[in-house]
Amino acid sequence: MDFIINDPRIDADHSTILQLLDSSRDLPDGADPRDLRRLLVKVKHHVVVHFVDEEFIFEKQYSMPPDYVTMHKQEHVRIRDVVLDSVRDAEDPDGPVIRERLTSIRREIERHIFEVDAQMNDYLPARR
Repeated sequence: MDFIINDPRIDADHSTILQLLDSSRDLPDGADPRDLRRLLVKVKHHVVVHFVDEEFIFEKQYSMPPDYVTMHKQEHVRIRDVVLDSVRDAEDPDGPVIRERLTSIRREIERHIFEVDAQMNDYLPARR
C-alpha cells in the first residue's frame, strides 16, 4: 500500500504507526493480554505525537484552507478519542478484545491517511 503524503516526517510516522498496529499479529493467540495492552499504549503515544506534528505542518508550516484544517483537526480528535477509549477499556486486559481494538484502530488510521491526509498533497510544495 502506498501511504505517501510527500512529507518525510508524516510518511515515516504513518509507517511506524501501521507497523506497530500490525505487530499485534506477530503475537501468538495465547499471548499475555498485558503485552497487547503495552502495544496499545505505545500506539496511543505515537498517534498522539503524530497528530501534534501533523497539525503543526498544516497550521503553521504550510498555508492550507481553514475548512480543510478544521475538518482534519476534527478527524484527529475523533480518532484520538477512539484510541484513548481503547486504552482505557484495556485497563482490565482481555487479549481478544484488545486485538480487536488494535485492528479497529488500524482501519481508522488507514482510512484517515487515504481520505483525509491524502488531501494535504494538494497543498504541499512537492505537489504544486
